[in-house]
Formats: sequence, C-alpha cells, structure tokens
Amino acid sequence: MRDMKKIWKCMLLLCLSTMLTGPFYAYSQSPGFSHQAGFYTEAFDLNIACPDEFPQAWITRDGSWPGPENPESELFSGPILIDSRAGDENFFSLFPLNNGDPGIPAWLPPSEEVVKSNVISVTCFNAEGGHSETARRTFFVDENAYSRFSLAVVSFIGDPEGLFSFDTGIKVPGVHYVPGNNRSGNYFQRGEEWERMTHMEFFEKDGTYGFAQNAGMRIHGNFSRAYPRKSFRMYSRSEYGESRFEYKIFEEQPVQRFNRLIFRISGQDFRRSMFRDALAHRLYKNVGIETQDYRPVITFLNGEYWGIFSIRERYDHHYFNRMYEVDRDSLDYIDFYFSRTPDVSNGTRTHYMDMLDFAAEHDLADDEHYSHMETLMDVDDFINMVVMGVYASNTDWPRTNVRVWRTRNEYRPEAGRKDGRWRWLLNDIDYGFGLYQNPAHNNFGAILNDNWEGELIMALMDNDGFRYNFINRFADHIHTVFSPAHTDSVINWFVDGISAEMPEHVSRWQYPSSFNSWINTTNGLKNWLAARPDNIRQQLIERFELDGLATFTADVSEPNAGIIKLNSIRLAPETDGIGANPYPFEATYFAGVPVRLEAIPNAGYRFDGWEGHESSEPVITVDPAQLETISAVFVFEPFEGDEMNPVAHDLSTGDYLFDFWSPEQPELTFPANIVFQQTRMTDPGLNDEMTDPYFLTEEDYHEDDAGSIGFPYALTRRTRINALGDNGISFINTGRSRDLGAAVLALDTREAEEVFVNFTAGTVLPNAREYAIRLQWRIGNQGAFTDVTDSSGNPVEYVRNTTSGHETHFSDIRLPDEAAGVPYLQLRWKYYHVSGNSGPRAELRLDNILVRTEAFVSVPETGNQLPRQFTLHQNYPNPFNPTTNISFELPVQSDIVLEVFNVTGQRVATLANGTWQAGSHTVAFNAQGLASGLYLYRLRTVGAANPVQLTGKMMLLR
Repeated sequence: MRDMKKIWKCMLLLCLSTMLTGPFYAYSQSPGFSHQAGFYTEAFDLNIACPDEFPQAWITRDGSWPGPENPESELFSGPILIDSRAGDENFFSLFPLNNGDPGIPAWLPPSEEVVKSNVISVTCFNAEGGHSETARRTFFVDENAYSRFSLAVVSFIGDPEGLFSFDTGIKVPGVHYVPGNNRSGNYFQRGEEWERMTHMEFFEKDGTYGFAQNAGMRIHGNFSRAYPRKSFRMYSRSEYGESRFEYKIFEEQPVQRFNRLIFRISGQDFRRSMFRDALAHRLYKNVGIETQDYRPVITFLNGEYWGIFSIRERYDHHYFNRMYEVDRDSLDYIDFYFSRTPDVSNGTRTHYMDMLDFAAEHDLADDEHYSHMETLMDVDDFINMVVMGVYASNTDWPRTNVRVWRTRNEYRPEAGRKDGRWRWLLNDIDYGFGLYQNPAHNNFGAILNDNWEGELIMALMDNDGFRYNFINRFADHIHTVFSPAHTDSVINWFVDGISAEMPEHVSRWQYPSSFNSWINTTNGLKNWLAARPDNIRQQLIERFELDGLATFTADVSEPNAGIIKLNSIRLAPETDGIGANPYPFEATYFAGVPVRLEAIPNAGYRFDGWEGHESSEPVITVDPAQLETISAVFVFEPFEGDEMNPVAHDLSTGDYLFDFWSPEQPELTFPANIVFQQTRMTDPGLNDEMTDPYFLTEEDYHEDDAGSIGFPYALTRRTRINALGDNGISFINTGRSRDLGAAVLALDTREAEEVFVNFTAGTVLPNAREYAIRLQWRIGNQGAFTDVTDSSGNPVEYVRNTTSGHETHFSDIRLPDEAAGVPYLQLRWKYYHVSGNSGPRAELRLDNILVRTEAFVSVPETGNQLPRQFTLHQNYPNPFNPTTNISFELPVQSDIVLEVFNVTGQRVATLANGTWQAGSHTVAFNAQGLASGLYLYRLRTVGAANPVQLTGKMMLLR
C-alpha cells in the first residue's frame, strides 16, 4: 500500500507515470475487456484481449499510462480479480489541494476511509515498443451496488502526473505557488497547456451504463480555484475521440449535445448549501433570461470518491449554436470584469459601446429615444437580470459576472432571440441569498449609481415607462418566482436531490462541517427568502419615494373561462409560484405606480368587460391604489377556430374518431377538428413550442417531389407529414429548420362527466435519431400543455421502436377530471426529439384516435379470465438479434421489476419498474450494443406479502 512518504515523493519527482517510448505506430483498435464497465454485486475475474499486432498487455490501477517503463504498471499474465476495495487505504484523496493560506478554506484530509472503485487502464505492446491505444474501465463491486448511490455516478480516470505532480499537476499548488499569494498555484494556470486528457464514464443512479469517452479536463473558476475543492470543465474534442458529449444529461433539455460541461462546486458556497447559484437559475428558469441547467452527480477520480459536483452548461459560442443555431461568425458575446469596457469572448463589443454612447447622448425620457433603445437591447432581459442581482443581494455583481450577447444583425423583431438585440445571461449567483448578507441588506446602490456600472440603468430610469416596469417587476417576482411558498418548494427539491449523499460528501471533504450544519444552512436559505419580500418592498418605497403599498384583488367571472395577465405575470396555474387555483388573486403593488391588466379569454369565451373598474377594454393601465376588487367578465361564445387552433368537436353529439387521411389532401387542409403543427427549428424537443400550421413553401419541396407541390401529404423527401390512408398519418423530420410537430385535437366536453382517449402509435422507420409521441392536454387555446398520465403517473407516450411496423394501442386513457365540462379542450400528440444527433430521424405513426365519454367495458368470459398465477414466458423470437419480446402474466395488480442481466450478473437493462394492471403483458427488449451470448431476464414483485421471482434465459446471436 502507498503511504504519505510516497505521495510526497511522487509529487516532487513526477514518478507516477512515464512517457511511452519507442517507435511510433498508428494506433490500432483498443484492448478488449471481458466485462463492461459498471456495477457488480460480486467479485469476478477480468480478462483482457490484445490486438494481434500488439500481443503484450500492460495494466495500471491508478490511472497512469500503462507500459513497461512505468513502475506502477503490471504485465498482464492472467485474469485480474476485481473485488470490493473496502479496506484499501486512501491515496489520491490525501493529496493536499491547497496550502491553507489566510482567507482560504484549508484542504482537509478525509475523516475516514473513502469509497473506492477499480480503475483498470490497459495498453498492448509489441516487441518493438509499438502500442495500441489505451483503454480504461471503472468497476464498482459492492453487495448493494445498484442501490449504493442515489445520484448518477461519473468516474474520471486520468494520468496522476498531470493531475497531482508538482510541475504539471492542475489540482495542486505546485511549481506556480508563491508563498503568501493566495491567487497563485498550478490551479490558476489557464489554456490548453493546462488541459489534461481524462477518461470519463457516466452511470445512472441505478447502475445503468450511460456513456464513456476521453475528454479534456481544466480547472474552472476565478478565485475559487484556490479552494480545496475545485470546479473543472470537460472539453469534448475530436482529437480525444468524440467531438461532442451526446447524452441526455439534463432531463428538460431539448438538445442533448454538448461541447463543454462544467462540474461545479458552487463557488464560495461550496461549504454551505452547495446549490446557491443553481437555485437562482432554477427560480428564473421560466422568466426568459438565459439560465444554466443543473444536475448533481457523485464523482470518482482514479478510483477514489471525489464527492458531489453539479454538472452545468457552459456559456460559450457552442452554447448559442446549440440553443439557437447561431454561428460563431454571427455572435457578439461580451462580459464585464471591473471595467466599463467589456472583455470580448466572441465577435465585437462595438454595438454595445455605441448603445451606451446613444444612451448617454440622448434624453431617454423622450419616448422616441427610449423606443430606439428597445431596438438595441431586450429591456425585459435587462430588468430581470438587475432584479435578480438586487433581490438576491449578490455582492459579487455588477462590476463583474455580467455577460451579454446578441446576434450580429440589424434589429429584426420577427426573429425571436436572434433579433439583433443585446440580451443578458444569469451568471454566478454564489454570493446571493444571504451568503454573507442578512435579508435587510440593501443592494440597490450597487447598480443605481453614477459609476460606470450604473451608466445604462440610470439613463433608462429617466423614462417613466421603464421606471414603472422596473419597480413592478420586483412586485411581480415576489408574487411568483420569489414567493416564499415557491422558494421553499424549490429549495426542498435541491435538498431532496442530494441529502442522501451528503454524509459521505461531508466525510470526504469536511465542507460543509457536518450534515446538521448543511441542513441548518438550507433552512437559513428558506428563512432569508421568507424575510426578503418585506425588506425589498420597503427599500423600493424609500429609493423611489413612493406613496406606500397598494393591495387589491384580481378575479375572473368563471374558472377556465380565461385569465388575467398582471404586468408580466400570467395569473394561471402554469406560472411558477401561482398555484393550481389562482383566483381570487391577492395583489400587492405600489401606490402611484400604474399596473397593467389584460383580460385573455379562453377559446369558447369572449371578454365582456371589467367589474370593479369602468372600462370595456381588455387591456387597462390603472393606479393600484384605485382598485379594491377587479374581475374580468367572460361569457360563452362558440370558437370558430384559427390557423393554429381547430374548431371543437362536441362530444355530446357522439364519439370523436380519426382513422383515415388521404395523400391527395391539398395544403392547409386538416382532419376535422385537428390542426397539424410545425416549428421554426430543427429537432424540437418536448418543451419547444409549435409556431405554425403544417405548410410548405414551394422552395421547401424537394425536386423529387416537384409533381406534388401543393399536396404536402404525398411527399417522399424532407420534413413532412405523410398521409397513410387507413393507417393514419406519420411524422418525419429531416432537419429543415421547420421541423415537426404535433397533431392538436379540439373537443367540447361541456356535457361530459368523464373523457377517455384511445389511439394507436407506431414506428414506420426506426432510423438513427430517437423520437417519441407524447399525449398532452390543456383547457382553452393558451398556456402550457400538461402531460396526460397513466394509472401509475407516467406520461402517456410512444417511443420509437427499433423494429419497422411496430405499434402500440393505448386504450381508455382517462383524462383528468378538469378536462370534463369545458367548452374548449385541446389534446396534443407531440412528436419530439428524444436522443441522437446524427443520422436520419425516426418516422412515427399516429392513427385510430377515438375519444369517448365512456370507457370500453370488458367482462371476462370463459377462456378470457384474468390469469390465475404469475407467469413469465419464453421470449420470442429466441435466439434474437437485436430485438425480442418478453411476455408475462399478472393475476393481480402488482408492483413489478423486469430486468435483464448478463451471465456475470451485471444488469444491462430495466424493462419495467412500476405498478402494472392484472392481465397479460408484452414488452420489447432491444439488445443493440450488447455482445452475443446468453442473457437472463428476471421478473420480480416488489412490496408483496409473498414476493414472486421468475427467471428466463435467452440467446443473443449477432
């Protein structure tokens, strides 16, 4: 075993690995492993196979480069025992990662033995010294391996010399440390010279293998680099093998393709809540300003537990290309660091500096000049950025941590976020929400001043409209994203996400100081945010010399008939912080600061005036001090439909059925009560909205379809909806920046007490990129759609099958109670991109849509009774390649798990996990990516008084 003497020797003499020498040979295929990387419940023997031209295998177990000149290497001579490493002494976790300078939290060793994995690196050599590429794998062995962690696990394997050595280690003070200078050290070095190739393996929390690839590691951050824990970035580059991280890392991201990932410690908050910045981004997720997604993971480095990090996106030109298809040559991206003149990350700052000059040279109290400013910058984005900085009391802002971007073109109001205006990005709120300040701290002076950082906002403040919007935005957010009930729930989400892992993390780093200290910090966050609204309101009154608060009640005449938009807030359930039943809504604003109220009827209703205010206009601006209760009156009016919203089918007249569509239908024709919809983007995800009805301009038709112009359901090329006659319709995207899609059905359910939906979905062509069709619903024609869920609470959706012609029939899906009794209900079948970023997209089919007010009743008859016992059938076909079906029978409703294992006992797939109804069921298993051989499939019940476990065998033949 290694000891501290050897650790220091290695740090000083750089002996952890050596360069491979000898003649250079082009790399051949990697060495082969007998077992996949991942989690195992029992020890096993690992075998290694070398390519014929490089017959001799050398291995290391510490991440260093294997080879005969590396003293840590072993010559492979037979199977390697891979076993639990419990009892192994700590090694890498004992490397001091700073020198404990004054003002810097000092590195502390783990308080006990850390959890460890087996990391095996293999290089194969020939007699002349030529060698294969190096292959690396991580193996976890624990009797509770599959339940050991409650978060995804990421294992990093890297050459210790480049990570920990005195001269070149990126994680240690090293040769660049200057005593007394806490901004010195190897970890403060930047650029590609200080990037280290590292192997990265991602495993989901249940042990499922995610992805593995080589990537570049760099230390991330500014002053936080000196902390004992260090954020780092991972760079995906083609020279390492893969140019992208292509994996569903963030659940809600529409495009899962990343060039850079940040593994973040939470900056200055690393020893307190560990999610302060992520909290700000989560609260602002739906506000409109750019935010970074968040996923906490457990990390291991060279086989030793490295604690909890949060994966975050990185703002750079790759980000804007991925999110908005903005080319680097069309992007201006700047950031401020203690200077009026911003640093340029991409493009130029010329337009921004010209905008500042315009604001300084013109009186923005003049609405004409102010309107011009609105063509140069997104004023709402700017206000939201400032409100967060002030409200969160972020004292590391605005002289730094301000980032701004635009597309480099003249103002184009129809172009969305590519309209040429400056927009702000939420960035680095680690100092926020009471890290160092109490809830009464006044942060307005940080930006409302005559210094350079206040230049832009002070010019805008001369305009009454801007000033009113700025003041009201605080009140809007206090009612929504900053409401204590909402902030409590979001904090609970963060706490619940990592609390099970915190004791082990605390033991590893001793920051936070204890689990109880961490819990106290998170409760303190809640208390701070609960006390902040009253303080902010009083500060606004004093700063702007207002006449005090004004409260009033906003209401609607009938639930589901329509909503009120109050300033920036849609008073609707989908708005963060509003709640399921918004009305009556108690509003607190400021006397003398006008508020804007807009009445928005749902389809099937029209606005008929206000009660409590003398106006028949749907949009009014009024001093809130003049209001007590104001109600928007909506009355029934049949909706005749528009280009995006079809006329409703009245279910009181009979069932709704769609089961045929002809390729001879001309453009802009749709089935009765349905509209097909498309986007203005490529590969839309689940959360990307539809913007237009399905339509092709003449230029959109491929030359092969020139004879079908005007008939968009009969095409053979490009993004299209194909009419399949008796088989309904199919969606297929080809990346045309107008990709599909959705089918939206409208229903009148006023006379219905229950609504049941049936439909068929299937795979026409599987292709490479995975798509799905998900069923969603909403009342009216505005607001967000909500997923329809099954009896187990799972979204009702069909995911692309790997077999052409596969289909699933969804029967008697009961809609929520709220969907009955309304004049206008929309159902949406959303065709959306799930995964994959190269190759053709899956073509999926939709057919046999039947909506009824009664479920089909099935009475068991002789020969059609429920199963009498639990049965697991032989898969079919068997042998198979690569898909097969597994059937089973349940005599009663049961919580079940259906899993597939290889012969070493490693789980390779979970096919079912949840509550299933009594009856006969069939699930498909796709073994794509697995090796030929024997596999076991196991059905077991969970939580039953008399648990059942059944096992079968099947053979995969390639």
